[in-house]
Amino acid sequence: MDWKKKTLYERIVDRWEELGIKYGRINKNRDIITNYFRSDEVLEVDDAGNLLGADTYNAAGPWYARMMATGFQGSLVSKNISWIRYQMDQFELQNIDALDVWTQDIKNFMTDAYNRSNFYDVQPQFTLDGLTTGSPVMFAEEDILEQKTMWIPVHYKKVRLYYDKFNQAEGVIIKDTEWTAKKIFDTFIVNDDAEGSKRKAKLPLSVNRSLESGQLDETFTVYQAVFKTDDPVFDGWQEKPVGDWEWLSVYFLELNQAEAISSSGDKRNKPLNENMGFFTQPFVTWNFDKKPWEVSSRTPAFYAVWDCIGLQQVYKSFLDNMQLKNRPPRIALNSMKNRLSLGAEGEMFVDEEEYSNPPKALDLVGDVALTKDTADLYDEALKRWFYIDRFAMFSDLARSKKQPVSASQIWQMAGEKSTLLSPAIETHSRYRVGRDAKM
Repeated sequence: MDWKKKTLYERIVDRWEELGIKYGRINKNRDIITNYFRSDEVLEVDDAGNLLGADTYNAAGPWYARMMATGFQGSLVSKNISWIRYQMDQFELQNIDALDVWTQDIKNFMTDAYNRSNFYDVQPQFTLDGLTTGSPVMFAEEDILEQKTMWIPVHYKKVRLYYDKFNQAEGVIIKDTEWTAKKIFDTFIVNDDAEGSKRKAKLPLSVNRSLESGQLDETFTVYQAVFKTDDPVFDGWQEKPVGDWEWLSVYFLELNQAEAISSSGDKRNKPLNENMGFFTQPFVTWNFDKKPWEVSSRTPAFYAVWDCIGLQQVYKSFLDNMQLKNRPPRIALNSMKNRLSLGAEGEMFVDEEEYSNPPKALDLVGDVALTKDTADLYDEALKRWFYIDRFAMFSDLARSKKQPVSASQIWQMAGEKSTLLSPAIETHSRYRVGRDAKM
């Protein structure tokens, strides 16, 4: 079908699917990353009750990733440091008393806004995502009743970001298959009457049926698309909001096949939300190291995955070797089949011939022991990608010297730390600008 003839919903679905191959590839890489660096993502069981992530033999990866995230949080956006600062960009406007008082008032206001929001609750997870799976996304929403900003992170498998020619985010689509009937009602139906007139008029039959039958946790698929107002996806859209908005955010419910071809199909082409316009970008993302031709950022975990896999193999070989030593393979007479009991307090009843030919352990050739030096070699290789020596330099030096670190040593090490981490800090600072605008 001609693009101009497609509805906004159809265009959004097309935009989502056009990056399907690229995001399919990067999400496979992310699945590998979560397996080795995000135990919080894989410490679950499958439908058969098997532990996911059971092929991980050393947990240094998750620890180093979280340690770097904690170091970033503590150094850049912690409640315990005065990180919120404002000044005039123009040099001639700096050090003017009245303007300095004004910027200090802004700082006090923003400090209170950050403290009242849930920013400090979700920021650690956002930073950890940015250092492992890459390109995390958070949305800002206003809690009108509480008069505060709430930040909502989105799982990487639900997100597809779109970038302009300057490698800057110009849009995002979220496909969330876990919207419950209650969440849809709470989010999009406001001040309904006792008969549910608004609900019945706006929502399709399947959602209304779930609400009326008390199946509030039944799930549905909802698309959220956020693009600049001049994006081609909105060209010719008759219901485009009037105003000087910079961004538009629309929600659409995916209907089942029966509803799509029925009279309810018209509801698929109407956004669920009424307030669509924003003067500032309603979402933020952090790209640690994104190339213009890729859809997602590379991260320390991406670069460290080879060393982490090597470390897993070393520990697996060591554990296998211990098993071979303690429980070596054995050969036995065929007549003993299904009667061997070689464990503790095991008993076997045999005839005279079998008694003279008991099971024998096979002699294994070669013996590779995992020494501390070998383990440390692989551990250091993994640790370097997360700058662990930079974040732990103060405590490590104090421990080695058995005395507190001097002020001059702290000054020198802090300078070295900021120099080595400056590229990552700069990308994080650009993310902070967008986040500050929404706060």
